[in-house]
Amino acid sequence: MGGLVALPNPRAMTAGTNQPAGNDKAAGVISLDTCPKCGKRSESDTFCSHCSSSLYVDLILESWKGDERSKYAAAKKLSEHKLAGLSFTSLKKALAGQPGTLVGARLGRSAARLAVATLAGYGGTLTVRPSRPRSRSKLWMGAAASGLLLVLVVVLTVMGDRPEKPPEPVAEKDAPAKQALEEPEMIDAEDASAEKPQKALTTGQISAAVKGAIATVTCRGKLGTAFFVEAQRAVTNAHVACGQDEKVTVKLQDGRELPGEVIVWKPGLDLAVIEVPQAQVDPISMGDSTALAVGDPVVFIGNPHGLASTMHEAKVSFGSRNLHGVSYLQINGDVNPGNSGGPLLDLQARVIGIISMKATKADRIGFALPVEYLEPYLATLALSPEAQARWQETLDRARQEDQQEVQALMSLYMKPALISVTPISSEKLFAVVLTRSKTSPGIEQLIVDISTSGLVLCSTEGKVSDWIKVEKAMKKARLKDPDSRYMKWIITRQVAKDLFLGTLVVEIDHCRKESTTKEAILRIKDGGESKETVHFPKAALERMRKRTPVPGWRSRDPGFRGVRRPRSQH
Repeated sequence: MGGLVALPNPRAMTAGTNQPAGNDKAAGVISLDTCPKCGKRSESDTFCSHCSSSLYVDLILESWKGDERSKYAAAKKLSEHKLAGLSFTSLKKALAGQPGTLVGARLGRSAARLAVATLAGYGGTLTVRPSRPRSRSKLWMGAAASGLLLVLVVVLTVMGDRPEKPPEPVAEKDAPAKQALEEPEMIDAEDASAEKPQKALTTGQISAAVKGAIATVTCRGKLGTAFFVEAQRAVTNAHVACGQDEKVTVKLQDGRELPGEVIVWKPGLDLAVIEVPQAQVDPISMGDSTALAVGDPVVFIGNPHGLASTMHEAKVSFGSRNLHGVSYLQINGDVNPGNSGGPLLDLQARVIGIISMKATKADRIGFALPVEYLEPYLATLALSPEAQARWQETLDRARQEDQQEVQALMSLYMKPALISVTPISSEKLFAVVLTRSKTSPGIEQLIVDISTSGLVLCSTEGKVSDWIKVEKAMKKARLKDPDSRYMKWIITRQVAKDLFLGTLVVEIDHCRKESTTKEAILRIKDGGESKETVHFPKAALERMRKRTPVPGWRSRDPGFRGVRRPRSQH
């Protein structure tokens, strides 16, 4: 099984050792249980309660003895602990990398031990090293980077990364109420065909009819579902495949594991087609997504959490949900990681969509890419004139909604607006601001009002002197995540054009207690409106105060170099 290996340099440390730091320094290894600077044990997990040195550590991938499935299972297991910066997606990417890949950064020591122990159980060996100390400027840049991620959240909320309010059930609390379009009307299915409706199959009959065409795809640690639409061609999501012309492994229902090649890769649609020359599989018949109506029963098959060939029942809850200029079928069903790329089927066992994603803040809301998006890439998909007309209407509606969403976002932040606040001490908040400007806004003195029920209870002043051009930062971020459809959409639609991000420190030591409740709202005086209401971070501030480990002392700015105060000055 995997373990923990120390880096061969003076800054390396190993976890789990109980030896005093002084005994290890000669070997270049520092104990995780004591401070690397003063050698004393700390009551805090992140900074020394004696000398204020940082105790944060980084995790580096040393080796992996397991297979691709063990990496997937390890990433899933560790993500369940919800450690800072260790999401399921980031862990999958890191564990699929080469030795030396950064798995986690700036973790507390307890979190590091938990991560090391968890991954060791799956065959992973990690190296633990001290995180580099962060100066004020580096902390500011880190906070600005976090603010940039919040910018993405704001933008994606506006653009529909998190779905609007569906007819059933509610998918998002803050659905874009400013969207001018009415809900798209469903296409009448009565004119779809002059033929008599075929008898609906049972779930068991559908499973038996299509099971042989379902496959599992693995590539660089990613695992997902695919289905055959031709004897040697399978369809899946682009985020399951690894890129154009990439090699993947396709496991068929008969147990064969065959090499495949990605011949179509469209990250904007999250769509990929894989050529598997040796497959010779009976494909699934193609259906018509435009003939569906709200409430129609459907089924989908996938490998949720690695459980192969799991079938789910669902219903169509919205027929044409526009997300970033792409029309999706919205379904009410249990979509989970591993379902990605699986087929959405009607009750005649015909594929009508490709399972793509789920709503992040709602239960049982999933989205499938309509099968008609495959038409340019498959000769076997031939739409009837009636279906083609309905599909073109769907595309036109999605394009129109997309344009209106872009216009709505471009009208925001014409004046500086607050989008988030984070406590950096018991007396200071770190605030992130957005504004639009043709040039860098320069130094701005801003007043932040803290109010409850419309009554301003406290005002504080802060200065923004450095601004980040959001569009430029996003382009750099996309280099690290080239598969991101949302970031590509933001850049290509130029919705972040002329958008700048700034930060300021807000002093709250003079504010009365009633102005620092969780119900209090923070706004920039005479500023612009933000998509998100910014509430006072009461819970986060209380957690920070509880982390102060030594009675009679406190760090004025935890995360910065601490400034001690004796008990008598409290």
